[in-house]
Amino acid sequence: MVREEGGRYRGSLDENKKVVAQRIESVVIRYQAIVDWQNRDDVLRAMRRDIKRELRSTGDLTEDELDEKTRRIVEVARRRSTR
Repeated sequence: MVREEGGRYRGSLDENKKVVAQRIESVVIRYQAIVDWQNRDDVLRAMRRDIKRELRSTGDLTEDELDEKTRRIVEVARRRSTR
């Protein structure tokens, strides 16, 4: 078995965006706990609403960008839940 040695990456993370990403993950996990969430419009609507709230806190996205990012996040969540 080949194991990669732990290394330090030189990129710096924006701590605010990291926190927002963690909160979005929490939102997704909370809604994924609902039975048949992928097919329930009310659940998807609430999930999108909560994700947009978290994304808005970054303060640097237009409404169109919020819509697109939210759509992508929900789509990724759907794909991951079918595994």
